[in-house]
Amino acid sequence: MTPKLSIMGVLKTILTLLQVAGVLATVGGAVLYLLYPDAVTDFFMGFVGMPSTLSAEEVAADPDKAMEGCANAMKQLRDMCYYGIAPKMAESWPDKAVQSCNKISDSQTAGGCYMAVADVVYDTDPDSAVNACAAIENAGNRDGCYRTVFLKTNRILTNSSLSISICEKLSDEQDSCYSNIARTLRGTDPDEGVRACQNIKDKYSQYDCFGESFLRLPDIVKANPDKAIEVCKMLTVNRDSCFYDVARTLRSTNPDKAILACDEMADVLNRDNCYGEVWTRVQSTVQKYPDESISICAKWSTNNDDCYWDVARALSAVNKNKAVEACKKITDASQRNGCKENYG
Repeated sequence: MTPKLSIMGVLKTILTLLQVAGVLATVGGAVLYLLYPDAVTDFFMGFVGMPSTLSAEEVAADPDKAMEGCANAMKQLRDMCYYGIAPKMAESWPDKAVQSCNKISDSQTAGGCYMAVADVVYDTDPDSAVNACAAIENAGNRDGCYRTVFLKTNRILTNSSLSISICEKLSDEQDSCYSNIARTLRGTDPDEGVRACQNIKDKYSQYDCFGESFLRLPDIVKANPDKAIEVCKMLTVNRDSCFYDVARTLRSTNPDKAILACDEMADVLNRDNCYGEVWTRVQSTVQKYPDESISICAKWSTNNDDCYWDVARALSAVNKNKAVEACKKITDASQRNGCKENYG
């Protein structure tokens, strides 16, 4: 026998079904929003008649009217409305786009709005893009805007000067910002990379930056020897090491520039060792440039006699006269005579 349902029981059943349906609708709506946020927002805004469903052309034609529409919207929907219209008016009205973001009450939502506006106007009005990020109150969110909009690899490569200027606006990790820019530019624009490194405040971080972006890249040093020496002069730490490394890199392709790098070394022992390493103890170089080799020995601050001896030995195989000329420069009589006997 089928039991009879009371009217109260039927009502309770219907109410339960509606509650379940409501939960499912809420969960389903959330999932749809995660998967298709723009589509769900446009549908919802269109349903309630919000101006953020207008096209970019319509918003740009009358931005004040669009913002007025958002102001008249339900309180719970205003922030989303202002966020929706700001990027659409940004290219034509960047200041008004920022004003639209200013009206957003939730700081996180406002930060996203400013970032969207900055990204839209970056190519046409970079100053306005900077101003949009600068309007974000929270320092961490503001830094995030600067990094997301201005420090993308492609934008560093196309507008390195702007990217470098952004680093000083960050609330922290400025040195890291400059280093990343220099690293990005090292294969395309080493001069700009060096300029980025120059802004680094920590002297050891700056040394590493110059190394990664320029000095430890042999092909770049060989193509830009004067710049390499100039970079070493900018350092406040490890200068002699820098000049020595540059000289070693240049010794086979540009020995004259290698000697100029050695000339800049402050420590006399290191400097003399550099002369020997890049020239006077390199047999092929001495034999190719005998007069210059003898002259370089005169630069030595210590052990000039040993330098002349090494040069004479290298020259004895190809030019006895020049070998004897080098021997004659030796100040110690015994060593001088021994040099002539061995290599003259």
